[in-house]
Amino acid sequence: MSLGSEIARLRYEKGLRQKELAAKIGVRADHLLRWEKDYNRPRKAMLEKIAEALDVPVKTLLSAAESQELGGYLLQERDPELVQMLGEVHILSDEDLGILKAFVEAMLTKTQMYELLRGKSQEERKPLISVLRRKPAAPQDPIRKRKTAAAR
Repeated sequence: MSLGSEIARLRYEKGLRQKELAAKIGVRADHLLRWEKDYNRPRKAMLEKIAEALDVPVKTLLSAAESQELGGYLLQERDPELVQMLGEVHILSDEDLGILKAFVEAMLTKTQMYELLRGKSQEERKPLISVLRRKPAAPQDPIRKRKTAAAR
């Protein structure tokens, strides 16, 4: 199901007319019509307003593929250089890809942990912060590892 048809379906389930939903999110009804017909896509901020007005999470509006597509679009706007670099990862070795994946996973985990800490009292934070501040073991240098293996 497309983003537009999902917006239309949820709007219908809530018993809202296009004009009513458009007024709730602060756009003209013809804008909403274009989104529902998939002629255009709402920007992230507007997508959040639509989700709020329909009382659903943004992820509910998006299929997995659309969520990925929107994420790529937002990343392109935020950091085109990173998008260009990510477009070149296919030339990395399997070992380097594994290292990159581990690094990205660690950064995402750290961010998620900080999100979880938000709103906690200072006493509730202390044990969690100590875990976050613990330095991970340094990754082994793959070149040194190869040389050591070759010397044996």
